[in-house]
Amino acid sequence: MNKTFVITMIVFLLLELIVFFKEAFHAIIVSVRLNRYLKENYYALWRDLSSFKNLGPGLVNSSKSLPWLFNNDDNEEEDEKLMRLKDAARIRTRWFFITGGAFLLTLTSIFVGSLVYALVFL
Repeated sequence: MNKTFVITMIVFLLLELIVFFKEAFHAIIVSVRLNRYLKENYYALWRDLSSFKNLGPGLVNSSKSLPWLFNNDDNEEEDEKLMRLKDAARIRTRWFFITGGAFLLTLTSIFVGSLVYALVFL
C-alpha cells in the first residue's frame, strides 16, 4: 500500500472525526436549550418526553423525544421560540447522524481495504 495513500486516509479520518465531534457538541447544546425551554414553559410535555418507564422525568428518552422532534404536525404550536429551537434541534440531529455515518463508513472502508490488501498482496 502506498505510504501517501495511508497518510491521506488517516488525515481524512481525523478530519471526519473533528467534524463529527463538532456536530455532536452543537447537537448537545441545542438539545439542552430545547429541554430547558420545554421544562420552563411546557412542563407537562417535558415530563412526558423525558420520562422513562417508572423512573420519572428528567432523563433522556429518545424513543419519545425523537418522534416528537421529527413530527411534521407543527400547526398546533404557536410559540415562535419553541419552533425555532425545534427546527435547530432537527437540523443538528440530522447532521450528527450524517457525520457519524460518514465517519463510520470511512473507518470501515479503511479497515476492509487494509484487510483485503493484506490478504491479497502479503
